[in-house]
Amino acid sequence: MPIKEIRRQLLGRTIFFYDGWNGCSKKFVIGYIASKNGYVIYEHKESIWNKLCLKKEEIEQLIAEKSVERLNCIDRCYFRDYITLY
Repeated sequence: MPIKEIRRQLLGRTIFFYDGWNGCSKKFVIGYIASKNGYVIYEHKESIWNKLCLKKEEIEQLIAEKSVERLNCIDRCYFRDYITLY
């Protein structure tokens, strides 16, 4: 899917992210999307705190199903991340 189409479908939408490793969550309105080794979703272009990195498959699933669940592992400890699009 081209970046122009991704931007058309996601800019201005609200995204919620829950990190199962440290229990933090973020909710922000998508203001900018960059394509660098996958996709990076920002609250606004200069944002360093509110950003989210997604793979191509995850961004396509997010657009199609409005949610993504990913299983991660750090030091043999497994946890889940949840991403929801409103």
